[in-house]
Amino acid sequence: MRRRRRYIDHVGYVRVFSPTHPRASRYGYVYEHVLVMEKALGRLVRPGEHIHHRNENKADNRIENLALVSDSGHKREHAGWENIEGQWFKPCSGMLCAGKLLPVTERFFLFRTRKGRRVPLSRCRACQAEAKRRSRKQEKNS
Repeated sequence: MRRRRRYIDHVGYVRVFSPTHPRASRYGYVYEHVLVMEKALGRLVRPGEHIHHRNENKADNRIENLALVSDSGHKREHAGWENIEGQWFKPCSGMLCAGKLLPVTERFFLFRTRKGRRVPLSRCRACQAEAKRRSRKQEKNS
């Protein structure tokens, strides 16, 4: 049986036949974006590093569209966070801010500890206070 050299998988990623690559699947295929990034870096992608498609088109593997990010950075990117000049900004999900990007700092967000790590709440301090105020008002009226 002859193998296809390149195909798009069921999720939308392009896979290339390269059976000798260390990250090859048991069938010998590697994600094309991994090969493109490794060629640009001149080294293998390390564990804990992820390749992010900037325009979120999984088949667009031009180097201009790819970014090497950490595991946590990759999760932040997909959660709508933005890294502007080294500072992370996060959209507030509250009704006052309505998705406005705010710096992820103690000044703007309340934090909680989850699995030993500090994580900001989804609403900023102002929206959190407003939600609490509305909740109390609703309790009084019931």
